[in-house]
This record gives sequence, C-alpha cells and structure tokens, in this order.
Amino acid sequence: MYRILQLSLRPEVWVQVCANLWDMRVHVYLDEDLVAELDELVGDRGRSSFIEDAVRAQVDRERRWRAIWSAVGSVADGGHDWDPDPAAWVHEQRRRDTEHREAKLQPDVKG
Repeated sequence: MYRILQLSLRPEVWVQVCANLWDMRVHVYLDEDLVAELDELVGDRGRSSFIEDAVRAQVDRERRWRAIWSAVGSVADGGHDWDPDPAAWVHEQRRRDTEHREAKLQPDVKG
C-alpha cells in the first residue's frame, strides 16, 4: 500500500513523498535546484535528517491546525467572565499568574 504526501517546505516548493506504509524507508523526489540548496545548507550526509525534521514539523503543524479547526464553535458566544472587559480580564489573569510564580520562587521559611 503506497501513499503520496505533498508537503510544502516553502510556499513555492512542493515535495512529494511516496511512502510504503509498512517500511521505514521512503523515496523522496526533489527538484535538482532544491537538492543543491539542501546540500548547501546541510551537506549530502545531512539530507535525511533535515527532511525528517521538515516532515515532522509539517505533520505537527497539520495536527495542530486540525485540532484548532475542530474546536471552532465549541466556545459559547457569551456568558464568559471576560465579556464585560476582555483586556481587564487578561490583565488580571496575567497578574495572578505572576503572583503565583513569584510565590513559588520564594524560599519556604518555617518558624
């Protein structure tokens, strides 16, 4: 079973990855200019690692975007603590966080 994935490392460059889903090895076809640029950055011995990192980053981004889009509409439009003044609410939350963090950093003094 093979699957073709299209990934964008930059908006103007698309990479097609043909992966055998049962094996660890994949075959990647890249434009010659892109390979030259890749070799200039990481050398021919660093290609696999660089491509693996790029694929991981793109998969992570895609997973995050899917989670974000799946949450759209899950928060009610009203009835929140922040509705009257969102800026004041955020300011208060940050103040509390700072106080909490500073309290944790204080030495524990026992009498």
